[in-house]
Amino acid sequence: MKIGKITGNALKRSVLKPITYKREEILNGAGVGADCAVFAVPQGYIMTSCVQEAAVAGKADMELLIGRCVNSLAVAGAQPIAAMIGLLLPETMEESQLKALMSEANRVCAGYQMQIAGGHTTVSSAVNCPFASVTAFGLIPE
Repeated sequence: MKIGKITGNALKRSVLKPITYKREEILNGAGVGADCAVFAVPQGYIMTSCVQEAAVAGKADMELLIGRCVNSLAVAGAQPIAAMIGLLLPETMEESQLKALMSEANRVCAGYQMQIAGGHTTVSSAVNCPFASVTAFGLIPE
């Protein structure tokens, strides 16, 4: 892939299309030109977040990374609701591999009842394997 932000078509095909799980608390989530997510926090709850990052050479790494975030939320007493996923990809990455990572992220998040609410995807010559940063959000009863 070319260095820089991925193309709009690649974004639609391989990042946004695999995101199928939705939650009512996310009023505005992942989309073309959507640079931030908008959350509705139900009355009687407060929101918390945590972040984890790691190289993600395959599906198992993405599952482990999201799982670490969910575990951190659970320790805080939070129910996970959303994740923001930032990906830094090598030039050698194929779009099919990106789609597979995002499909796996959606599968794992849906299993935890989390919506992928946004993120960012960039290709860089400075990396030699995919790197992900996951920020997860959860609700804690007041």
